[in-house]
Amino acid sequence: MAGLNFIYGNNFDDSLVKEVVYDTANTITQYGYEPIFKGENLFLYFIGYDDYPISVIENKEYTIVIEGHIYNSISDTECADTVHSLIRSGSTESIIEWLKQQDGDFNIYHISSDECLTIISDILGRVPLFYLNNPDSIKIGGRSIHFIKSFGRVAKRSRLCRWYSQLRGHS
Repeated sequence: MAGLNFIYGNNFDDSLVKEVVYDTANTITQYGYEPIFKGENLFLYFIGYDDYPISVIENKEYTIVIEGHIYNSISDTECADTVHSLIRSGSTESIIEWLKQQDGDFNIYHISSDECLTIISDILGRVPLFYLNNPDSIKIGGRSIHFIKSFGRVAKRSRLCRWYSQLRGHS
């Protein structure tokens, strides 16, 4: 499935990321691949087609990626500033109230300057988002269930074998 995918945590290495991305991109051959954000602890990338609805807004304080459509919203930049302010406020209630006023099907990825990732979905959750969280603090997720399955296949062959077994319920 087209969309954004991410790997987040302090225990992954570039060779693992490249293998997972390569496996996912090769399976979905009609789609292109584009890295969106690469930091020390976070890798966010896009697999999709040219007209896929994605908007990236960057400044010194944050990177915001809007995946999907917000039909009644102001410009993407003003939307990003609003979302950033809401996240900084720490008020879940304010975020929910803002989401209730939005018409659309979207996920918004907010990456702070210290690489803290926050994901906000439309109030009805119309854009699916799959993720896994493991005991070693590596989180993987995104729109593509195939991406998560690919990560599992690669992890099974890598130094993360113990972690992958724990995810599957084995010790």
